[in-house]
Formats: sequence, C-alpha cells, structure tokens
Amino acid sequence: MKSKISLLIIVVLILAFNISSAYADVIEPGKKEIKLSYKISNINSFPMYVFLLHGSPSPQYEILNASEFSFYKLSTASIYAVKRSSFNMDSLNQNNQGVIEDFFKNNSNVIHSNLELEGSYGTVDQNNQLNGALIVLEIVSVNETALEIEKSKIIFSFTDGTTQEKAFKAGNTTPVPTKTKQIAIIDYLWYLILPLLAAIAIICILLYRRKESS
Repeated sequence: MKSKISLLIIVVLILAFNISSAYADVIEPGKKEIKLSYKISNINSFPMYVFLLHGSPSPQYEILNASEFSFYKLSTASIYAVKRSSFNMDSLNQNNQGVIEDFFKNNSNVIHSNLELEGSYGTVDQNNQLNGALIVLEIVSVNETALEIEKSKIIFSFTDGTTQEKAFKAGNTTPVPTKTKQIAIIDYLWYLILPLLAAIAIICILLYRRKESS
C-alpha cells in the first residue's frame, strides 16, 4: 500500500513539473517573445584560452567564438574558460550529462566566470516594434582562478530595421529601449486620430452630397 502511495506521489510530482514547464513556455495572448543573444566583443584578444558556454537545463556545452550566441529561453548559463593547452574535447564528446556536469563543477582546469546569463529578454506587447536584443559582453580579465566578464552594452533591434544602443551602468541593470516608448505613444495617438479623420471624411462626403442634391 505504501509503495502504491509513493508511486502515486511521484507520478503527481512529475505531471505537475511537466504542466508548469508547459505553461512557462506559453506566451500570453497579445504578447510576443523577444529573442536575446550575446556576443563577446574581445574574445579574440585571449587566444590562449578556450571559452565554453554551459547552462541548465541547456546547453550542455558550446565552444564560443566571436559570433553571436543564444540558448533556450528558460535556461540560465555561464561562461567558462580553459587554457587551450589543457583543453581536452574527449571529456565533453562522450555525450554523458553526468560527465559533462562533473567537468564544469570539479575539473581544476576549468575557470569559472562571475556572470550568469539569462536565455530570454522577456515579452512585450504584440504591436511593440522591438524585435530583438543583443547583449555585448567584454572579458575584463582571466587568470588561473578567475574569469571576469562584464556587460558592456545592449543593442535593441526593431521591426523597421533600425537599432538602438544603450550602455550598461553599475549594477548590471538591463537598460530599457527609449525608442519603444516613443513608438508606443505615436501608435496610441494614431489610434485616436484615425477615427477622427474617418469621421471628418464621412461628414464632408455627406455635406457634399446634400449640397449636390439641393
């Protein structure tokens, strides 16, 4: 009897976890997800090191270069460094989650960074012209025990093809795109003006027809 109750509890917990994960993936009606990407601006200044991305629940690992990178929106990831002379791909190519976790947690050659990265910028209204965000990272220093990275700036992209840069300030608080606020105000005014213009046009047509008939 006890074993059946225990099994039932486990099944309920698994179902609850799956349902909560599914809901976390669902976007509210009228909202859209803003893709968040990252780029390390000065990674080529450190050719002695291999830089890796590892997160939970993903990615297992990714070797970084000067290109932009992104990952699953519900993940939290960190950047690690390993001296190129000490880096062994075989330990990561086994496709074994336990081995990979152990590599990043316990391998003395792995240098941990001070920064945690989020997988999503968040959601905005569907009619918001914000289309994407790119956070530019900069390696401040790296040695045998520490990897210091800071957020330099964020580049917002919009559906009209324009971009806007905002620098990060103390505290790593993500800046807000001011252009979006201006666009929202313009859109709001447009929704007010358009019905008025339509009403004026209808009145003018009616007056013209009355004048013609008289």
